[in-house]
Amino acid sequence: MMVPITTTSRSRIMSSCRGSDTAPERAVRAYLHARGFRFVLGGRDLPGRPDIVLPRHETAIFVHGCFWHGHIPCAHYLPPMENRAYWGPKIRGNRLRDRRQARLDRALGWRVIVVWECEIEDERVLRARLRPLLELAASEGPGEAVLEPAIKARLAILAFRARSAFSQGKRLLARARRDAAISVA
Repeated sequence: MMVPITTTSRSRIMSSCRGSDTAPERAVRAYLHARGFRFVLGGRDLPGRPDIVLPRHETAIFVHGCFWHGHIPCAHYLPPMENRAYWGPKIRGNRLRDRRQARLDRALGWRVIVVWECEIEDERVLRARLRPLLELAASEGPGEAVLEPAIKARLAILAFRARSAFSQGKRLLARARRDAAISVA
């Protein structure tokens, strides 16, 4: 039986979740940088403030966490069991806002790519997601589509770190539940 955790413990766990410079973002940046792409972080001039902006290619990349942005067919997304009245509308609102911001960026002439947290774990899936950008760079000639031999090793390390961060969150949650069970007893 799962022991419910206190509101303060839950608040502490949720406040430790970062909004920028997350492990998935760093993994995508490393993947692009290893291939010679140069980019700007947190495009403040574009709607939705994309995580990664490639001005030369007029491409905006959003790196979405599966939980926060409601990636429905994903094992990383489990709808919260507690406080559904808050989380249901919150995550639906995030999804609506994401679609609206992507439409606005496209209307401004930008190519929009959304990379999900779960797609970073498999290089083939990440490459498929970024294919429009890779093909565009290849069609523009050499320079930005250069492959380096250390790419796979670096991506594997970053994927491991992302999984470790996810596991650490689960451990924090278990510890908070255990502490709550002790304080109740």
